[in-house]
Amino acid sequence: MTPTNGPPAATVQHSRPAAGVTAAAGAAAAVTYGAIKANWAFGGTLGLRGAPPWETGEGGWAGAGGAVRFLAFEGTVVLAAAAVALLLALVSPWGRRLPRRPLAAAAWLGCAAVGGAWIGGTVGLLSGSAGPAVDPSLTPALFWTLWASFGVLGAAFGATAWLTREPRSAR
Repeated sequence: MTPTNGPPAATVQHSRPAAGVTAAAGAAAAVTYGAIKANWAFGGTLGLRGAPPWETGEGGWAGAGGAVRFLAFEGTVVLAAAAVALLLALVSPWGRRLPRRPLAAAAWLGCAAVGGAWIGGTVGLLSGSAGPAVDPSLTPALFWTLWASFGVLGAAFGATAWLTREPRSAR
């Protein structure tokens, strides 16, 4: 007779409801951010006041070439899609077939990068060097949507990585 110590580690690490919630929140934030950037990539002006600054050359866009614009729009749409895939891989059954450590490392890197950008933006907001009053090209609603998306995504990367970590006995 073999004693049972509960479900296998692979089931435990992916069955935590909180991890699914944090991954879903992060995925929603990434989709929101990606949709805004996709709108701009295709010539839309969602959340902008007047002409887009990348068209007028205002706000640091003067002299920005095609590669810079590609990275600023299409590149961030691709990164947002990758964020959704990463978060879902951490909590979905199909993600169990992928190597665990690279997924966790990518999530922690995302937490540091996106969370760090959010913290920097928040410091700028609190100091008065960033925000809707400083960047007149963005509507306040769009600014706060982008700010919240970064905060939720950064936190979701870290929380999902933490909640889906391998138990010590499985390492």
